[in-house]
Amino acid sequence: MDFPEPYYPNKQKISILYIDDEPALVEIGKLFLQRGGNMAVTTATSAEEALSTLATATFDGVVSDLQMPGMDGIELLREVRRLYGPLPFIIFTGKEREEVVIEALNAGVDYYLQKGGAPKTLFADLEIIIIQAVEKRRIARALEESEERYRTVVEDQTEMICWFDPDSVILFANEAFCRYFGVPAAGVIGRSDCHALIHPSDPPGPLLADIVVGRGKKGAAGLHDASRWDYESLTGEDTAVTGDGEERVLQGRATPLRGPDGEIVGAIESLRDVTEIRAGERTLHEANALLEWTFDALPEIVGIMRPDRRIIRYNRAGYEALGMTPEEVVGKPCYSLIGRARPCEVCATEMALKSRKTETIEKYVPERDLHLRCTSVPIFDKNGEVCLIVEHLAPVPAGEGEAPDDALTGAGTS
Repeated sequence: MDFPEPYYPNKQKISILYIDDEPALVEIGKLFLQRGGNMAVTTATSAEEALSTLATATFDGVVSDLQMPGMDGIELLREVRRLYGPLPFIIFTGKEREEVVIEALNAGVDYYLQKGGAPKTLFADLEIIIIQAVEKRRIARALEESEERYRTVVEDQTEMICWFDPDSVILFANEAFCRYFGVPAAGVIGRSDCHALIHPSDPPGPLLADIVVGRGKKGAAGLHDASRWDYESLTGEDTAVTGDGEERVLQGRATPLRGPDGEIVGAIESLRDVTEIRAGERTLHEANALLEWTFDALPEIVGIMRPDRRIIRYNRAGYEALGMTPEEVVGKPCYSLIGRARPCEVCATEMALKSRKTETIEKYVPERDLHLRCTSVPIFDKNGEVCLIVEHLAPVPAGEGEAPDDALTGAGTS
C-alpha cells in the first residue's frame, strides 16, 4: 500500500535526529521519512551518540526509542530539555507500562507513539506526528518573536487573558479582563495581588498561574481545589466577583511561558465565564435524576433494548422480577434472561420492528409461570431507522389470560 505525502504547512524541509538501538529499524525509518524529500533524517544508535550529534548540528526535532542500553529515552529527554529547551521530542517505542508513559509526559515529551503493526502505517503515523510537533514549535517561536502582533490578537479575544512574570506580577491583561472586573489596564499592570481582583473579600490565595510558575515545589499542585494538570497546563474552576459585585463561576487555564533555555519565565492564564453553562448542567442533571427516579418508581416492568433484542437497561421492577443485577442483564438478549436460546415465537418486539408501530400482545411465559401483556414501542433515529425498542410488561389480571405454551392469547394492536 502506497501512502500519499502528508501536508507540510510551510514547505520548509524538516531536519530530524532519530535514535534507536536497532540499526535496521532506524534505516527503515530513515528511508520512509526521506522518501518525499521533505525531511532530512540523521540517525544515532544510542543516547550518548545523539547528544554528541546535537552538540554539532541543529535539528527541528528528536525521535527516540525509550529502552536503550546506557542512557534511556527519558534520561535523554531530560538532558535535551536542559540543553535545548522546548526542542520537539517524540518517544517512539514498544509497549510500555503506564507509569513509564506518565514519567515521559512529566519529563516534557511532546508526543508518544507506540510501535506495532505494519511498518509503512507506523512510519506514516510517525511522519504526521513529527510534522505536527515541529509546526507547533515553529508557531510558538513565531509568537515569541512577534509579541506585539500577538498582543493585538489577544486583545480581540472574548476570554480574559493575563500574563504573569515568575513572581506572579501582572505584565499584561487584555481588555476583556479589565472590563469584566471593572479595573483599567493601568490599575492591573504591575500588581502581584491578582487574587484580590478576583476574590476581593477572601483571604489571599494562589491562582492557577501562581501554581504553574511554582510547579515542582512541594505541594504546589495541591493548592487549588478541583484543578488538574494537562501536560504543562493547569485547569480549574473557581468563583469570582465581577466589577458589578456579582458572584460568577470562572474556568481558568494556566500555562507556563518558557525562555530560550526552557526555564519558566512566567505564565499565561485565560479565564472564561461558565456560570450559565454550569447552571444548565445542574438543571440537566436534576432533570435526568427526576427521570431516573420516575423510571424506577414505575411498578410495572419497563425495558429498553436494541433492535437485536440486547438489553440496554430495565427499571427497578424489571431487575427485581428477573432476580438479576444490571451487570447480569445489560447486553444480553431479552429471551436469554428467561432461559431461552432463541427469540420467542410470539414477540411484540418482532412485530413492532416489522410494522414500525407500537404493538401489544398477551402471552404466557411458562418459564416464569406468568401471563403478561407485552407492549413494544419502536424509537427512531434521525434517519428514520429503528434504533431502540421500549418494552412494557404488565401482568394480565387473573381470569383474563389462558395458558397455552408461548401462545398469543390476544390480538396484536397498533
